[in-house]
Amino acid sequence: MPTTPPTGTSPPEAPNRDIPAGFAAKMDAFLAWMVGFYAFIVASLANVFANATEAYNSAVAAAGSQTAAAGSASAAASSAAAAANSAGAAMWAAGSYNTGQPARAPSNQRVYIARTTGSKPTDPALDPTNWRLASAGGLPDVPYSGTTATVALGERSRFTNAAAVAVTVPVPTVANEEWEGEWENGRVDNSFNIGAATLRRNGVADSGVITNSQRMIVRLISVGANEWRFKQ
Repeated sequence: MPTTPPTGTSPPEAPNRDIPAGFAAKMDAFLAWMVGFYAFIVASLANVFANATEAYNSAVAAAGSQTAAAGSASAAASSAAAAANSAGAAMWAAGSYNTGQPARAPSNQRVYIARTTGSKPTDPALDPTNWRLASAGGLPDVPYSGTTATVALGERSRFTNAAAVAVTVPVPTVANEEWEGEWENGRVDNSFNIGAATLRRNGVADSGVITNSQRMIVRLISVGANEWRFKQ
């Protein structure tokens, strides 16, 4: 808890050589106040240091909580993939798949969901156009360090650059696509570009570049092709 700063006292009337009357008494009072003022300055500096230390420790604790939350998200994604595996998602093999059909990628053993219907000749982990990572309550954490980033759907993108970061988000093609983005720099000039898709908020449909001026974590879920809404 922050500590309350010490209370100072106003200085007495300063002695003036042009006013001899009461000069000695005023000088004594002023010097006595100076002694107390020195103690006040020392106490004030100690108070500032204590509060600054507490603020720093709180920031460190908050960063630790954020890291733990990211770990929880990754763990949730792993649990989702395990659940999908248990449900019988077959190992991917080149062939035709229907939209929404799951398959396990041989390269990383994760389960992916087909975005489109048709031939799928490429490992799902290497084909984000036609496949998205399966999730159930948690998206895999993916860090980006640059000032620009083109992200993938089905992930929790985390942007670590101290400068403003401009993000390009793919246009959804079906309902229930998900994307989350978190900017760790605390700025109000970060942005995400949803291209030709729309994002409805407060009765208005936005598109193109949207500035994240409220420093919030952006959570999107599609309600159909080319249309996003904020995920609760």
